[in-house]
Amino acid sequence: MTNIVLLVVDTWRRKDFVKDRSIAPFLSEKAEEDIYLEHYYASSPWTVPAHASLFSGKLPSEHGTTTENTYFSEENRLTSVLESEDFKTSAFTENHLITEETGFAEGFQEFVQTTEDLGGKTWKEIWQKDDEFSGRREKYKYFFKETVKKKDLESAKSFLGHIIDKFSSREADYNSGKTVRTLEEANRKLESQEDEFVFVNIMPVHSPYTFDEEDREEFLADHNEKEIMEASQTKIIEDYLPEGFSDRKLETREKAYKASIRYADRKIKDFYEKAPEDTVFVVIGDHGELIGEYEQQGTKLIGHHLGTYKELIEVPCIIFSKGKELELKIDEKGLYSHTEVIDIIQNLIKDGKIGSEEILNSEYFGRKGFIKQFGRKIPEGCEEIYNRKSFSLINSKAKYDLTTDGEKAWPFKDLTENSPIDIPEELQNKASILYGGQI
Repeated sequence: MTNIVLLVVDTWRRKDFVKDRSIAPFLSEKAEEDIYLEHYYASSPWTVPAHASLFSGKLPSEHGTTTENTYFSEENRLTSVLESEDFKTSAFTENHLITEETGFAEGFQEFVQTTEDLGGKTWKEIWQKDDEFSGRREKYKYFFKETVKKKDLESAKSFLGHIIDKFSSREADYNSGKTVRTLEEANRKLESQEDEFVFVNIMPVHSPYTFDEEDREEFLADHNEKEIMEASQTKIIEDYLPEGFSDRKLETREKAYKASIRYADRKIKDFYEKAPEDTVFVVIGDHGELIGEYEQQGTKLIGHHLGTYKELIEVPCIIFSKGKELELKIDEKGLYSHTEVIDIIQNLIKDGKIGSEEILNSEYFGRKGFIKQFGRKIPEGCEEIYNRKSFSLINSKAKYDLTTDGEKAWPFKDLTENSPIDIPEELQNKASILYGGQI
């Protein structure tokens, strides 16, 4: 029997993996032994549209799941392809945005949420009707009314857990128990006597970062717990404008991020060792992260709801196997993205060849629509950043950005966007056709 695992390490960027392979020793070894796609890109710098692209094979502008609409309603082509090849399909997710309530259970024969903070019929209903509410106040009013009317205790319990998590510490939020439980559930599924496709999303590399004492000693021995907690919490732009992060906090955050990668690498190794023979793994990041590489309004940026910077869309993609020789033929120097994952997996089954793309796209539609769905106003001083859209086109020579605050091009091989270059005419022309009316 053959199993296929698509494992998403949420918020795992390529930059650190390229600069220092010792941060993720197990996955680095697999990249050397099997297949590492050197130039792989996320179709969006945010979880929801990125996963929608993985499952549909389309760009956000095509599948429609963006910051303007957080519900995935497109056909799950990934599961359809696998079921046509007689695979059973299941998903195990600890991500509170990749859930049944946001539409991502569609197509899976089994869908397991280890988040423990969302669930119930009323929760599902308000996610499906998200764009019908004028704001968070109207949404929550509807939620409480329907929960009481239907005596929906499951949704009430979920809401309470959701609120508690919002005010919890690093350990109580994305704690190691969720990652361990998610991978254990996935391993259980792989032990069946069927051909299994298993999708997994794990969250230790998403802030607030998760790691254990072993990782802390290696990366953060000279930092106290208060420093680590303050530096590694999830932050959105209005949380740190205009005062920003000090150099010490940025250093702490970067080390905590690397510690979480080491932790995830070790848990993935355990997952691999427990998996049955003839299991194939595709391990990717859904998007990356900024840790002070760029500035807007004089403040160094952290997080990922910010645009299509290289650190946000360049992610690792490693394909390896346990006890099965891979026959997949692939251009290891070619360009690939989330929209090619369906073809990659299909050709893994058929020992086929997948061609790379000449031009790739990554799309970000701004944070304005996202914040509007939750009934909040754009914080004063953040209007420019929240309204900022960013569309990138990439070929083997350059990365071209068409944004609401201008257009620039960057050298393809650079890990960061430090020095702009002349804009390639072919990328500029294509971007103008695709996105000119949206800027």
